[in-house]
Amino acid sequence: MAVSKFTKNLVLAGMVTAIALLLAEVGLRMAGARPGTYILSKDFKVVDSPFLYKNYITDEAGIYKLSPWVSDTLWHYFISEPNTINTAEFNNTFIAQDKLDQCMQDFVSIQNPKCCRNFSRILHNYRTNNTHTSLLKDTFNSIKKNGAINTWQQAILKYVNHPFNTDGFRSIGFNNDSTDKLKVLLIGDSYVFGYSASPFHASFSDNLLAKGYMIYAAGIPGTDPAQYAAIAQKYIPIIKPDIVVMCFYEGNDYMPYNRTPQHMHPHEYMSNAGFFISAPHGEFMDFTTCYRYYKSLLEIPNTQHNAFNSIMAKSALTSLTWGGLLKANLVKHPIVEASNQQLLQMQQNYQPEFTARHIHSFDTACRKYNTPVLYTVIAQRDDVNHTGSEDAIPDTMRAQQVFGNIPFQYCRHTKRKLHYQTIDSHFNNEGHLVFTNFLDTLLKPFALQKIKQ
Repeated sequence: MAVSKFTKNLVLAGMVTAIALLLAEVGLRMAGARPGTYILSKDFKVVDSPFLYKNYITDEAGIYKLSPWVSDTLWHYFISEPNTINTAEFNNTFIAQDKLDQCMQDFVSIQNPKCCRNFSRILHNYRTNNTHTSLLKDTFNSIKKNGAINTWQQAILKYVNHPFNTDGFRSIGFNNDSTDKLKVLLIGDSYVFGYSASPFHASFSDNLLAKGYMIYAAGIPGTDPAQYAAIAQKYIPIIKPDIVVMCFYEGNDYMPYNRTPQHMHPHEYMSNAGFFISAPHGEFMDFTTCYRYYKSLLEIPNTQHNAFNSIMAKSALTSLTWGGLLKANLVKHPIVEASNQQLLQMQQNYQPEFTARHIHSFDTACRKYNTPVLYTVIAQRDDVNHTGSEDAIPDTMRAQQVFGNIPFQYCRHTKRKLHYQTIDSHFNNEGHLVFTNFLDTLLKPFALQKIKQ
């Protein structure tokens, strides 16, 4: 019996559809999609063997800092292969997205401008308008030419050659240096660390160092006032600074829950599955428990007892389709619903005293050692309360809730479009320079007073 034209076309259409679905499945899996996972998340992914990278540790005081692996071992990898840090051991130990290797390249290039230049860095500087020269580079070259004759100059020479100190910070060494320069302990998060300055040594902490201050920069990305207080309590008696400066970033320094720094209790996990906080609802979880929790939020639920969900979890394509159904409220995810409800309750029950408690501890530590302190607030790039202004001005009323009677100051000259990155909302080089001048103005009276003494 002859096969009809309609049947042939139907078979052909079926074959084309099957091939298209197969190609789609292969493409999705190459892009990172997995059967049973209904969404492709930029922040978290399901992996076969989750492990933590060694970028950071939490010390005995609960302070989150760069690990000895970074301050010591990483440097040896870099020296031996300045442009090809790409060994299996390296990639399974260190996460490059944290930009620590880029930071090392920036400092190596101070002495060897031909090193570490590549098209992606040039393109990044062009896109972000990071064209200003580094004050630290100019100061280093001057010291190198004329010779180091004092403690400040010697500290800069050592710092350029090894930008991560043994205490786990991107800074000169945390020592009780004898110097006529004003000793400033600068405490904060990624802004103090220098994120989005390109090169890193164009950051405001390095600019201030180049201007003649002894800057002990205790900045670690993602940290909060709980960390700041712990740093003050531990390092003020070690460094004996002339003044301490807190750089409070209103974007994420308001603490949603009452965190207490503890050894082996990091505020976040940095793993091959992504970055995720260790207490998503205010209760600390160990790494394995935390990974399983975030994994459960991305997986199609109840596949053992729900036939439809079980079928949809068989391929990456059908799993993502299930995700579309969830977005359209056609299916339910009980774990996600419970999580959203917990987050909503935590936001509604936000208490300013969670943050205020650590600011008070910070202030108490400074007073205990009779150390003057300056509090500065860094504005968000796009604060919803000030969208009509080109100036980046913090929400002073909210800040007042956590600082109470403690006076704080903020830079009145930072502009949203001119001084912040559009990619990650940190300062660009121009923003770092503006904030440098702001802090320089605040610190000059203390520097002059020290000279007179």
